[in-house]
This record gives sequence, C-alpha cells and structure tokens, in this order.
Amino acid sequence: MSRALYIVRHGESEYNAKGLLAGITDIPLTDTGREQARQAGAQLAQLGITRIVSSPLVRAYETARIIADTIGFDPEAIIVDERLHERNFGELEGTVWSERSLVGVAGLEPAESVLSRAQAMLEYDASLATTERVLFVAHASLIRAFMQLVDPETKHFGDTTMRMPNARPLQLRPVFRELPE
Repeated sequence: MSRALYIVRHGESEYNAKGLLAGITDIPLTDTGREQARQAGAQLAQLGITRIVSSPLVRAYETARIIADTIGFDPEAIIVDERLHERNFGELEGTVWSERSLVGVAGLEPAESVLSRAQAMLEYDASLATTERVLFVAHASLIRAFMQLVDPETKHFGDTTMRMPNARPLQLRPVFRELPE
C-alpha cells in the first residue's frame, strides 16, 4: 500500500452536545460521541491504518482508542502528540458558541500558532516511510488548518462559520476528500 494521511475530529463531547466552545478544556465524550467513533472506525477499517496519532485531550484520545479497537489496531500503540490539541480559545471556552469575531479575545491562541502546529504535523507525516497510512485524531481548528495548508485557496482556517462534523473521517493525502460512509 502507498502512503495516505487521514484525519478525524473527535466524537461528540459533552460541550458539543450543549453548544459550548471547549477549546483546550478537557471534556469527555458523550455516548453519542462514542457511537460516532465506532462508526468512524467502521469507515476506516479497510484502509490499512498503520499509525494512529492523537491529541492528548480526552475527547480525541478516547475517540482514537475506540477507532483502534474497531479496526483491530493496538490501542497501546496510539501516539499522543501535543501539536494536535485544539486551539486555545481563551475567555470564550465554556461559553455558547456562535458565529462571532475572534478579534481581541483574551487568551486566544494566534492563528499562526495553530497553522504552525498543523504544518509541523504534515512534515512529521511526510518524514515517515512511504508505506505508512496514518490517522490523526484531532479537533475542528486543527482540521481547518490542515485543510487550508493542503488547499490554500480555500481559506478554511479563517472560516469560523464552517461547521466541522464530529467523527467524520477525511483523507488529506494523497488527495483531499471526504471518505464515503
């Protein structure tokens, strides 16, 4: 098999269910989120995933473990990488998410920082053997950053109105596309 890179956002968290912005606040999955993770695993089962790399936040790591169990990947082999954590939304964390401006938000992680972390993860992936089939389990802001880096014309990262579904696998490389359900 040739190299491929897949990414999936964590399953529904307790904050997602309440419409709250989590950011780096460590919030667990709901039962719905666990079922979404199992469904994502079923979608990924035939792709020959050879490496799973997860955000350290519990909602992503639990999603990664459920996917690993579903596809027959050793959950103990999951790599946790800090660069995959969600964007720090500062004073907005724990508040109702709305399509608001992020300008002037105290404690907000700069966009350049998130894009830099995403770029570093793409470089990490590129450094692996050409037969690796990697799955990143991360968060909406990181996925938007990855999408912008692989398709710069789209400006996904700055689009705060773009909703990112929970636990829907995407292929980033060799070409960007949604995986069929």
